[in-house]
Amino acid sequence: MDDVGVHCWGDDFIGQTNVPALHHPTKIAAGGLHACAMNDDGVNCWGWNDYGQAPESIAIHPVDVAANDLATYVVNENGDIVTFGFGANDVPIWRE
Repeated sequence: MDDVGVHCWGDDFIGQTNVPALHHPTKIAAGGLHACAMNDDGVNCWGWNDYGQAPESIAIHPVDVAANDLATYVVNENGDIVTFGFGANDVPIWRE
């Protein structure tokens, strides 16, 4: 990530290096086959999306983002965790 945007490299067999246009990215989270970036528009994801873990756009006001192989987790400004993908209803025990 730099002033120009986000750059990804490596094996692109599922589109995980095809970064979309992002407006002022501030944080990146990468799973095994997808990645997401926080930016002025909310959160944008790219790559493998068979379980809904990489939606193109998440229009909330994020304060944090994380990803694993099959899910994406976004913390909004109220401290709520919004999840996408496989196991999206599983809340980490430390948040209960």
